[in-house]
Amino acid sequence: MTFEYKYTIETKSTEEQIAELVDYMKALEEVHRNESAKDSPDSEKLTTLETEITAKRTEYENLGGTFD
Repeated sequence: MTFEYKYTIETKSTEEQIAELVDYMKALEEVHRNESAKDSPDSEKLTTLETEITAKRTEYENLGGTFD
């Protein structure tokens, strides 16, 4: 049996990938900022967010993005 794909994956340019990563990292940092500001922040959630932010920063830099 052959599986039929319903969605196509678009190939994105490096610039498009970088722009998406910037938006995603901004959102992650905002969630981290809000969680950190709570009276009783969830340390497990913060650790997960920090891991994800670090991974996305590395991906961003590997694509040629800089934090100027």
